[in-house]
Amino acid sequence: MVIYGCSFLELDVLYITIQNEFQWIGGDKNEMGAVHLEILTVTVKDINLTIGMDMVRGETIIQDVKGLSVEIHRSLRDLMHQLPVVEAAIKVDVLKAALSNREYEVISECAASNFAEAPHIVPALDGPRDGTSTSESHVSASSVSSGSIQDLSQDTETWIANKFSVSINLVELSLHSGSTRDSPLASVQASGAWLLYKSNTREESFLFATLKGFSVFDDREGTKDELRLAIGKSATVRDTSSADGYDNPNELDSGERRIQKDLGLEPIPSMLIFDAILRKSSSSVSVCVQRPKFLVALDFLLAIVEFFVPSARSLLSNDEDKDLLHMISPVVFTDKVYYQEDSTFSLSPQKPLIVDNEKFEHFIYDGNGGKLYLRDREGEIL
Repeated sequence: MVIYGCSFLELDVLYITIQNEFQWIGGDKNEMGAVHLEILTVTVKDINLTIGMDMVRGETIIQDVKGLSVEIHRSLRDLMHQLPVVEAAIKVDVLKAALSNREYEVISECAASNFAEAPHIVPALDGPRDGTSTSESHVSASSVSSGSIQDLSQDTETWIANKFSVSINLVELSLHSGSTRDSPLASVQASGAWLLYKSNTREESFLFATLKGFSVFDDREGTKDELRLAIGKSATVRDTSSADGYDNPNELDSGERRIQKDLGLEPIPSMLIFDAILRKSSSSVSVCVQRPKFLVALDFLLAIVEFFVPSARSLLSNDEDKDLLHMISPVVFTDKVYYQEDSTFSLSPQKPLIVDNEKFEHFIYDGNGGKLYLRDREGEIL
């Protein structure tokens, strides 16, 4: 997919394994209650997603991916409606990615340009020749048949038609400010994500989702370790799933707790629980958030907002405030000697070098044998 002929998004999948099998469940084909099931399994390994700018391929966005699989079940014969007609399950063990400002803009523009394209529908070859519409002649018949089918469906048995689930063990996304990745901004982690969607023949939908952990870290240079956690899960969350609601763990069954601990099956309370039931007559939504931890820093919040919404900078009053918003990762000398940690480092108006300490008169920048680049506001090397 190409944008304006100079920026592109390239997806490269090295290994795809497809396995298709058929099996009978609950007996052979001669039994009435037996189900003939088709199972399609797709396993994907080594995925590379690359952003190209000015026709130059950049770094891959997907850093690591493990355990990515898609499994689709389709019942070919199920007279008793014991299984869903279509069931799909997506599983991801580990997914790690890194993204910069410019890369996010390219992905957004690429998605918008592809999905916003008007479809070119090929006209039907068997259209009417005399100019009359054939759909009008079938309106009364279709309305009568649909009405009769609806009346009959109310008296028939209800079963699950579709079932889709997504299970993700760990997802990590590293955000970087600027057009390159030499200025880290934030890290987002989500663990234990699970989503289930079901629909039945009565047009009822059920949506369930849980999230065990969600964290946002401030990775800007100069941020203290105790201030890095912006959003997280409180370590003091207590499991209150027992019906009796005992607060004292000594009053619970010590033998059961010991077995759970030895097997690694101790209950871990989820950070987010979402349930939704959608019907024609009524709908119900339940959201439960269990004691999250927030540390709100205004400059960090503005930097995150500007990353995803670049137009947010126009809301500021003057150019001076805009420069302060861009200055999200300055290099500040806190000692007489500053040691460069990375092999390559860049300084720019968005990432300036600040030397202001009344304790010292002379400062030393030690590059440790690395490279130091000076960039302009557009990220170009001077």
